[in-house]
Amino acid sequence: MSRAIDLLYLLAEHEAGMSITELARELSTQRPPLYRIVGSLMERGLVHRTSTGKYVLGAGLIELARPLERTLDELVAGPLQRAANASGAGAVLVLDTADGLVAAVSKSPETVQMHLVTPVGHRFSEGPIAPRLAIDSVNHPERAELAEIRDRGYATSSGQAFAGSWAAAFSVTLPDQYGVACVMLATMHPEDEDRLITVGNAAVAEIAKFCGRA
Repeated sequence: MSRAIDLLYLLAEHEAGMSITELARELSTQRPPLYRIVGSLMERGLVHRTSTGKYVLGAGLIELARPLERTLDELVAGPLQRAANASGAGAVLVLDTADGLVAAVSKSPETVQMHLVTPVGHRFSEGPIAPRLAIDSVNHPERAELAEIRDRGYATSSGQAFAGSWAAAFSVTLPDQYGVACVMLATMHPEDEDRLITVGNAAVAEIAKFCGRA
């Protein structure tokens, strides 16, 4: 089972696909047992073999993840959209996963004005960016340098997306299966800081209420 999971993660890192020889080399195993694993995953639609003989992730993974995606959307889509509209900023739910910080749900203001967009699936860079600081303040209560962020409930950073951008990230409590998360508001108008903080606090309070954590 662990080898099958390792194989899925490996294919997720190689979107163009991998041959059975490449998979065997990366997983430090022989091809015969790997064919059996790949065959079982293909039967369930979790892996697909392309016309070039490469193996890629299959559409069955979408169905497998659909209940999780639907629940997340039910919990946060409304609050995020309202936050985006009220602030004129991109509103993103960021999850702390085994692959790092990932944008799980993203909403843009329903206006024609210019705004920052963070696509779903985006992996955030290392460094002291707002979402990482907000999540670290929850994950590492022993770190004294994060005490101020823990106390006020949010972190800020500037210039991380591109020059002139500004972001605020607010730690939020979701059901246990999602782990630690935060809501990030990203904008090209840092002069709106006070308004964004007010909107962000309201969004996480609304999400916490939906989750029964208020």
